[in-house]
Amino acid sequence: RQRQMCIRDRRYFYYFVWSSRLITYYIKQNQSNTAIYETRKMLAEAEDDDYPEGVASCYRMLGNLYLTQGA
Repeated sequence: RQRQMCIRDRRYFYYFVWSSRLITYYIKQNQSNTAIYETRKMLAEAEDDDYPEGVASCYRMLGNLYLTQGA
């Protein structure tokens, strides 16, 4: 049980760093296409990991990106 908690905690931080740090960096550098690409890559991986919090984070980030682009 403790091992499962450790794996879950690692996944949380893994997706947190990917979405909150890397993708935000691309947004601030006005590289929205790269940010969308990374978010879609993250979404595919979160779905493969069966990690719903990661999937939700991806959809939230994609929504924000598309809203910012006006697409």
